[in-house]
Amino acid sequence: MDDISKDCHILAGEANEQTERIGLLGIYATEQTIGEGRKDVAATDLHSVDQPISPKLLLYQATRSLKSIRSFLYQIGPRRMIRRSRSKVQPFAEETEEALQVTFDQALQATKQSGASPHRSNEIGPRMRRQSSRTVAFYRKAALLGDTAAMYKLGMILLYGLLGEMKDPQEALNWLKRAAERADRENPHALHELGLLYESPNSQLVDHNPAHAKALIMQAAHLGYTKSQHKIGQCFEYGDLTCPVDPRRSIAWYTKAAQKGDPEAELALSGWYLTGSEGLLKQSDSKAYLWARRAANKGLSKAEYAVGYYAEVGIGIKQDVDFAERWYKRAAAQGNKRAMNRLKEIKQTRSQRSRSWRPTHRDAKDECIIC
Repeated sequence: MDDISKDCHILAGEANEQTERIGLLGIYATEQTIGEGRKDVAATDLHSVDQPISPKLLLYQATRSLKSIRSFLYQIGPRRMIRRSRSKVQPFAEETEEALQVTFDQALQATKQSGASPHRSNEIGPRMRRQSSRTVAFYRKAALLGDTAAMYKLGMILLYGLLGEMKDPQEALNWLKRAAERADRENPHALHELGLLYESPNSQLVDHNPAHAKALIMQAAHLGYTKSQHKIGQCFEYGDLTCPVDPRRSIAWYTKAAQKGDPEAELALSGWYLTGSEGLLKQSDSKAYLWARRAANKGLSKAEYAVGYYAEVGIGIKQDVDFAERWYKRAAAQGNKRAMNRLKEIKQTRSQRSRSWRPTHRDAKDECIIC
C-alpha cells in the first residue's frame, strides 16, 4: 500500500470516528441552520482541495441518519488531501475537525449556560422538539461518550418523565450520580439535584440524609451555581440541613447569588435589609425596596407582591396605592394569592370610600413579605 493509500485508509477511519460526534450536533440544529447548511451543500465542491467544509454544512448533515453522515464523510475524506509537502499529507480531517470542534463546543455551551433548567424544550432545535425520542437518543449517546451535561439532562428526563419518556428513577439516579462525580464550574447542576433528593424526607429513591444533602449542595455552591448559593443562604438563615442559624453566612451566600442576578437571592436580601441584622447589616428601607424591585423586574411573583406591598405602605418608595395595585396585578396574574387578596382589599376600600385596614411598616416587619 502506497503512502497516499495509507493516508486515505486512515482518513476513512477518522471519518468513521467523527460520525457519532457530528450526529450529536443534530440536537442543536435549527430550521435556519438547516436551510443554510443545505445551501452550503449545493455551493460546496466536495472534491475541491481548497474549499473548506462549513460548520453549517456539518449541522445540516447532522440532522440526517448516522448512516448518511458516515457515507458523507467516507465520500469526501479520501478525496480532500491538502497541502502535500514532500512525503507529508495533511488530510481533510484536520480542517473538518477544527470546524466540528468549534460548532460542537458552541452548541454545547449554549445549553450549559441555562443551568436552571437545562432540560427545557427551548434548548433544542424545532426538528428535535418534533422528534422527542430522537432527542433523548442523542442525549444518551452524548452521555455514553462522557459528556457531563448530557448525563445530567438525561437523568432529569428520566427522573421526571420529560419529552414523552417513561419515568425511570433508578436509571435517572445513576446518571445524576455519574454527572455529579464529574461536576465542575460548567456542570454543577447534578450536585444540586442530588442534594434535593437527599433532602426530601419522602423520597423513595434515596434515604433521607440532610447532612449529605448539605454537602452536595455546598459543593455546587462553591462551584458557583446560583441556585445552590441561594439554597445555602436559606439554610443558614433558617437552620436547615444541619446548618446553624448564622446571619453572616446567610447574607454572604445570598449576596453571591444576587450578584449573579438570581431573583430569589435578590428578594432574600430585600428581606434582610427590611429587618436588618444587629451588628452585621444596617436596616435600610431603600435597599430593601431596590433589591425587591430587581427581583420583580425578572418576573418573580413573590417579588412583584413585595414591591406592591412596599409601595402601598411607603417602604423605600413614596406611598402610592395605584403603583402598588399595578404590581399586585402582575403578581396576581401569576397566581399569587396574597396579591389577589390585597387587590380585593383595595377594591373594597375604594367602593366604601373610607379607609379600611392598610398594612403598616410594623406589619411588614412582622409578616414574611418575601415568602
